[in-house]
Amino acid sequence: QAERNYVLWLESEQRKGRIKGWRYEVPIVLHEPGGKEVSKYLCDFEVDFGNHIEYHEVKGAWTPVARLKWKHARLEYHNRIFKEIKAKDLRR
Repeated sequence: QAERNYVLWLESEQRKGRIKGWRYEVPIVLHEPGGKEVSKYLCDFEVDFGNHIEYHEVKGAWTPVARLKWKHARLEYHNRIFKEIKAKDLRR
């Protein structure tokens, strides 16, 4: 339900011209310090604002593995913008 509400919001923002586009369930490759791929993190949404891209995760609750991968992605790709969207804030 929360992700569906977020899609509706994204579509509205795109119609208004506030975002250029968005993608759902975007894989982000995670690496160990030596560069070897160790896992993938499936981020809920990649949002294109035209001048920058953000990664948005819609969450009601985190599993330990999801939280670990989220933290890993934020550390490895520190030059990217990651935002957690709380499901409770999307209720209509």
